Parts: sequence; C-alpha cells; structure tokens
Amino acid sequence: MYNPLNKRLLRELRSDFGKYAVIFLLMVLSIGEVSGFLVADGSMLRAYEDSFEKYNIEDGHFTTSSKLNKAQRKDIEQLGVSIYDLFYREIALSNKSRLRVYPNRDQINKVCLMKGDFPKKSGEVCIDRMYAVNNHLKIGDTLSAESGKLSWKVTGLVSLSDYSALFE
Repeated sequence: MYNPLNKRLLRELRSDFGKYAVIFLLMVLSIGEVSGFLVADGSMLRAYEDSFEKYNIEDGHFTTSSKLNKAQRKDIEQLGVSIYDLFYREIALSNKSRLRVYPNRDQINKVCLMKGDFPKKSGEVCIDRMYAVNNHLKIGDTLSAESGKLSWKVTGLVSLSDYSALFE
C-alpha cells in the first residue's frame, strides 16, 4: 500500500536536516545530563550515609568555656552521653587566613587522608584539601604564623568528616 506521507517525511528530513540534527543532539545531551545527575545523586547519598559509620561522625557537639571537671564529666556520662575532647587552637597565618590545629582524631570525627602522609614530627601539618586549593598550596609548602615565630611544612591533604565548609 502506497502512503504519500512517507515521501513527504523523507523530503522534510532532507530539507531541514540541520534543524532535526540539533533537536536530536539537544535531546540526547539533555537525557544524558539528567541520567548522570540521577546516577550521581544515588552514589553521593550512599557515600554520605556510609561516612557516618566509616569516620565515626559525632551525633552532637557542644563547647564549654573551660575544661569539664571530673564531676561534671561523670554527670553527663551517666546520662548515656560519650564525651570526647576535641580541643583545637586557632593560629593567624601570614596569608591572612586562620589555621585551626587539632590533634589527630582517631576515635570520633576521623580524618580521611586524601594525598600525602600524616605528620610524623613537630613542625609538620596536614591541611584540608579545599583550603589547599583555595590558597594555592601543595604538599611540601610551608605555612607561617602571622607572628613569624612558628611555621609548618604541609605533609598531606585531608578531608574532615565533621566540616562541610572550612571557611569563615
């Protein structure tokens, strides 16, 4: 059976090939982009959920103006709350940023080493990977305190599980 629309369809495709090719490419790219987002969304959610167990992220956080005494600590722990000391020191750097120095945390809010090595001796430090990118730093560079009295060699780049944004 002869259908005159078949001839017309082919003629239409040939005459406006560029228009249909662009429409086809836009559809393919749009479908690919949306599919990529959907796949990435699932894997990012899974990585986020898994990080709580892997890095033992704290359930809550509070600060005190001074160190808890033994009685205060005992009273809190009797409520079923585990307390971990996560003291830090902030130091103004010569590049006008601040360095927040923590001891290595091996019980809670564990650190993920992305590149390099953990510090092995005094005068060495690991810094957050995004801080390094934003300040054009790399492993082997030196950070200096604003006072000029202290300096640290960068030995590694880390990701901190308890910070989603590491800037003020």
